[in-house]
Amino acid sequence: MSFQSRDEVHRDYHAFFELLGHFVTRYQSVEDYLVHVFASLLAEDKERSKAIFATARGIDPKLKLIDAALIGHDRSTQRMWKSLRKCVSKAHETRGYLAHCSPISTGRIVVSLDDDQPGYSTRWMEARKLTRKGERAWKTDDLKAELNLVSKLLDALIAFVHLRTGKRPADHLMAALSELTQ
Repeated sequence: MSFQSRDEVHRDYHAFFELLGHFVTRYQSVEDYLVHVFASLLAEDKERSKAIFATARGIDPKLKLIDAALIGHDRSTQRMWKSLRKCVSKAHETRGYLAHCSPISTGRIVVSLDDDQPGYSTRWMEARKLTRKGERAWKTDDLKAELNLVSKLLDALIAFVHLRTGKRPADHLMAALSELTQ
């Protein structure tokens, strides 16, 4: 049996909730950035674009506005957006699951008084959500992967806007865009 100190158990417990919070807030940054995607496609007055976009409530109406703004754009831009749109939709779905999940501490704490291995048995956290497709579960490593993916999505959206507005995206932004739109 693997043992951890009490501090290590608490650290892992808090790290899990930190990851959960980071994912939800990073996703919100993605959703908030969509107004810039919309404005870059219209290439009009940014304030006017923002006012139009602000009328959309919820992710689906926002994505539909962006889809409409794509009319008349080149195939490359449309293909990029199609890939990014799928990523945004998937991230939104995951955010919904994680924002309404049930955090569960798995394992049990067993105190070891053994001088060679004192401490507490390893326990881990999971976020569980019952969906139409069955129960989903995310462990700490899964949350890290989701956070990395949504962070990469934000970088890709920024690169997309930079390209649309004539700015040169930084290399890491272009790498994210290339990876998510292949």
